[in-house]
Amino acid sequence: MKDNHLRWMDLHKNKLKSIKVKLVKERQNKIKVRLISAFSIPAILIILLGILSYQSASKTVTDHYEKSIVSISDTSSLYLRYVMEELSSKVTEVANSKSLANYYNKYEKLDTSKRGELLRDTKNMIVNMKASTNKIFSYHIIGEKGSAISSNGTLPDSIYTDYINSKEGRMWRDNPSLKEFWSGYHHFIDDKFKFNQEDYGLSLTRKFKDGNGFIIVDIKKDVIFEALNKICQSKNTIAAFISPDEREIIMSGKEIKGNIFINQDFYKNAVTSPENYGSYYVNYNNEANLFVYSKLGNTGMILCSLIPKRDIIDQLSLIGFSTFFVAFFAAVAAIIIGTMIATGISNEVNHMTKSFALVSNGDFTADFKTERRDEFKILNSSVKGMLENICVLIKDMLKFGKKVYLSTESVLKNAETILSATKDISTAMEEVGKGIGTQAEDAEKSYKEMFLFSDKMNEVCKRSKKMGEVVDIVMGTLNNGKTMMEEFNTKTLATTGITKTIIHEIEDLKYQSSLISSIVGTINELAKQTNLLSLNASIEAARAGINGRGFAVVAEEIRKLAEQSINASQNISEIVNMIQDKIKHSVCTAKQAEDYLESQGIALVNTITILNEVNTSVDSLLEGFGEISKHMVEIEESKNKVLDSIQSISAVSEEAAVSSEEITATINEQVIAVSYLVNEVEELSVKAKELEASMNRFKV
Repeated sequence: MKDNHLRWMDLHKNKLKSIKVKLVKERQNKIKVRLISAFSIPAILIILLGILSYQSASKTVTDHYEKSIVSISDTSSLYLRYVMEELSSKVTEVANSKSLANYYNKYEKLDTSKRGELLRDTKNMIVNMKASTNKIFSYHIIGEKGSAISSNGTLPDSIYTDYINSKEGRMWRDNPSLKEFWSGYHHFIDDKFKFNQEDYGLSLTRKFKDGNGFIIVDIKKDVIFEALNKICQSKNTIAAFISPDEREIIMSGKEIKGNIFINQDFYKNAVTSPENYGSYYVNYNNEANLFVYSKLGNTGMILCSLIPKRDIIDQLSLIGFSTFFVAFFAAVAAIIIGTMIATGISNEVNHMTKSFALVSNGDFTADFKTERRDEFKILNSSVKGMLENICVLIKDMLKFGKKVYLSTESVLKNAETILSATKDISTAMEEVGKGIGTQAEDAEKSYKEMFLFSDKMNEVCKRSKKMGEVVDIVMGTLNNGKTMMEEFNTKTLATTGITKTIIHEIEDLKYQSSLISSIVGTINELAKQTNLLSLNASIEAARAGINGRGFAVVAEEIRKLAEQSINASQNISEIVNMIQDKIKHSVCTAKQAEDYLESQGIALVNTITILNEVNTSVDSLLEGFGEISKHMVEIEESKNKVLDSIQSISAVSEEAAVSSEEITATINEQVIAVSYLVNEVEELSVKAKELEASMNRFKV
């Protein structure tokens, strides 16, 4: 019957699985087709909207760009016109100045100092004009009379005549009413003085108000480049400033050689056009370019530029890319979203089908979770609640079966442990009985040994008292020795002082003997002088003849006394030298005695210190013997207590031997009861295993 039930469950499970798989496939295909179709319609509409938007934006951006570049070109031309008008105003102010007019028109009527003063004033005026703006590169003032002025150095006196006879000068002669002229070059000055034409961008020549002469001022090339830089909006744009003398100053993001605009028909049409600015598409280098021009009033100057049409179209590349990206993203997003929704539903159904298959096989841990918030969530929640209730029932049964099995196992282990422990206790009690008997015998032996030990301790106490008495005698002897050493040390110090006094007195005697030596030296000097006097007296007596004989006798006596004095002083010197040698030897001997006494004093101090240390050590030894005596008394008391304890132990051991026999009999009875309990628990464990095997067929 059990096998039939299992086969029916398998058949039902397979049918349910095949039906669910079929339904899921049909439903999945329909949802995917409908969702993809639905999301494709707005994607197509978005693409159409992008195409229309791109076309409209393309026309608007192109028109705006063309107007913008024309406006920028016109603004740049206005900037250059402002610079030119400002410079023209400053040059006119210099040309109309009194200093310049008086210097060049009245040159011949002025004295040298006045000429120098007016020349300095004119130079200061033109220098201040250049300093007032950062757009002037150089200046030159040329007059028919007077000295020329130039920022590039000194000009020759013939410069005016040479200039009037040049091509540029003939233009002024042919147009006498002309006051100023703008040009790109001044070939005469450049060729005459080897100036580099690339150093300046534009030149203004102004005629004197009164008299014959010209002011020539050059504008920096950077001023032109500043205006052209605003027009160059792309790398391929070519912008140029063209003067009436057909000088082109070109700026571009690519390398350009030679003139670009002068020989082009579209440029010539712009020059002859009555319009001051304009723009139109032209063909240049086989591609369409937007030509933009702007005239600088009546100066004959013109700003123009060529912008390739492809650069303008490149401005629309971002719009085209954005439109394509949005349309493509919308289409892809529609397909992805539809696919995700369909895939989500399909995955949810597949997940539930797999979970039901696990449940049909007895696995109630199948997962019915979902992150969806629609009907699938309600369905999953209901199924999950049903399975949870079933799992609670099965888990309770499993817990009960496991608890019974674990309890039987635990009881069995505890019973076996008790049985083993009881047997061990029985064996141990037998050993205890034997040990207690042996303990009683050992206690009796210990009691006897303690008596012998007591006698030995008494002998030790007597000897310790005798050693204490000996130590007291030693202490007395050490104290006497210490007193004698201190007295000896005091006498040694006194002897050292006396020795030092003797040394000082001997040194004083040495000093006195040295004074005697000096006195002897003085006597020797007197004897020598006396001898000389006696020699002089003899000479004088010899000269006196007979009248000087008495004086000669006296002189001879004086000479003898002098010789005796010398001999006596020599003897005294010898005696003094001997005394000094003895004194030196005595000083050395006394100092050696002093050193010996000092060494002896140090040795005595060290001896006294050692005696103090010995005294301290003996005191400690004496205290130690006192402590030993106290401890020996305590040991005597403890010995009596130990003897009493040994007697008590002997009595307790006899009683414990009787009790151990009774306990052994009781334990043997417990062994029999525990053996019966082990057999019953083993039987219950087998039943619990059978219940657990039946419940393990379900997985929860």
